[in-house]
This record gives sequence, C-alpha cells and structure tokens, in this order.
Amino acid sequence: MSLSIDWQTSVAASALHAAERLTRQAPVVDARVADALVEQAAALAGELANLGIDAAAWWAQQLPLAATPVSVRERVEIGLRKAFGSAVAGRAAGPLSGRVLPIEQALVRAIPAVSSELELRLPPWRQQWEARGPGLLYGIRRLTETDLLPETARVALVHPAAGGAGRAFAPYNLVLCEATLTDPEPRLPELVRLGWLLAQLNLDLPRYGDRLPRERLARAAAWGLVPITLAAAEDAELARADRAALELAVAQWELGGPGNLSGILDTWYGVYRDSRPDFGASLVALDAMLEE
Repeated sequence: MSLSIDWQTSVAASALHAAERLTRQAPVVDARVADALVEQAAALAGELANLGIDAAAWWAQQLPLAATPVSVRERVEIGLRKAFGSAVAGRAAGPLSGRVLPIEQALVRAIPAVSSELELRLPPWRQQWEARGPGLLYGIRRLTETDLLPETARVALVHPAAGGAGRAFAPYNLVLCEATLTDPEPRLPELVRLGWLLAQLNLDLPRYGDRLPRERLARAAAWGLVPITLAAAEDAELARADRAALELAVAQWELGGPGNLSGILDTWYGVYRDSRPDFGASLVALDAMLEE
C-alpha cells in the first residue's frame, strides 16, 4: 500500500510555526523572521498566560489548523473547543484571534514574497520525495508493520525559519515541514526527517493508543521511530544507521529527552531488531525505559 500525499504550502502556518519556536526559545535562524515576530509572539504568550490556557495544548491545535483555509477566528475557535471546551472558546477566542492575526501580518511584512517563495519550493520537494520517499517508507513498513502508515496524509511546507524543522500532528493527519532549499546536514537529508514524521501519523490508532497515555505514546513513537527510520534510510542509500547517525538525528530533529537518549534508543532498537516483538508492545517497553 502506497501513501498518497496532499502537498500544500501555508503562510499562516509559517508564521505560527516561527512564533511557537520563539515562545519556547527554540532556534530561529532567519533574523528577518525573529525580529519581526518576537514582540507579537511574546504578546500571544502573555495572553495565553492571562487567560490560564495551557500553551502546549493551544499550539498542538493551532499549528495544524493554520494550514487549513479558514479565517483566523474560525481556527482559534475550533482549536479552543477541541482542547478546552466551548466555555473557554467563548471567552478566549476573541482575545487570542487578536493576537494571532498580527503575527501572520508581521511575517508578510518581513518577507513580502513568502507565499510565492513557498510555491516555488514545493515542486522540488515533491519531486525528491516521489523519487526516493516511497522506498524509505517501504523500509519503515518492513521494519514495523505493513499498516503502520495511513493511506493518505497532508504535508504543509512552511518557511524555513529554523533552517530545518518539522512536526507531525497525528489527529490532523498532517506534517508541517520547513521547505529548506538544501539539506542543512548533508549526512541526514531532510527527506529522511519527512519520512520519520509521516511514520508517526497513525500512532493514534486504538491498538497503539489503548496501551499508553497520549503524550507518552507520542513521545515513545517519535523516539522509537528514529533508529527504525535510519535503518530504512540506510537500505535506501539515503543516510547511515550507525550510532553517530543516531546521535545526529537526536540533535537535528530536536528530540530533547535525557542526555543518554541515543544510548537508550540504540539499546532498545537492538533488542527490537533481533526479536521483532509486536510494535505496540515494543513502544510500551521503550516508554518504560524512558521512565526509568
């Protein structure tokens, strides 16, 4: 079964992606974007705090919703209802919409051609993926489960504010990925990152989600799929799958976690590769190792 991808670009998602990074002090290497958005991003963070709204839960809804063709107010209301309920949406949608729109406007002022630039970057990304991506996904399936991946997915390309970054949103069957012109780390192509992100989209299915709380499942899935994706990438002659490559992926893909994360993943994958247990059960085992 092949994965059909709906490719798109999004200026709104580009703006919120950069703003979210600024609010948690993650690197934003495009100085034009950082300078233009820093005050607006801080104002939004302050509004969330004043309203008593959990920022992580807010961003988990607003980032993928920004890639949908609806108004700012609609996106904010939908996201608030999903995450916090109708009562919160009723009191917070107005103030937060007033903080989101200036962020999007600020990005366009800083980079007036951002929309056309993203449109120009989409065809090369799609061509590269269609040439090498299916082989990468085949390898991931072979190392996990044949139905691990969804039949369809959306990939929204955003402005590369961080010089290479991405995030998977399983509830929306969507991946946000920075549309870099070149690979910031030649040893680990962005194409491999995209495969890793796409592999996370079906992990909210009941057969996985019934075993672990949502946040812990997402963490175990994202981290466990790193050595698996690297192994598939090595088979496809896209990257190496040794310990050095694993450490590079942990850093480049901003996994965070404990200082010995690459060692934990290396140990876990060695056991998984040799014994090939049920993939869902293996994620439970990885979660236990991470909790220790």
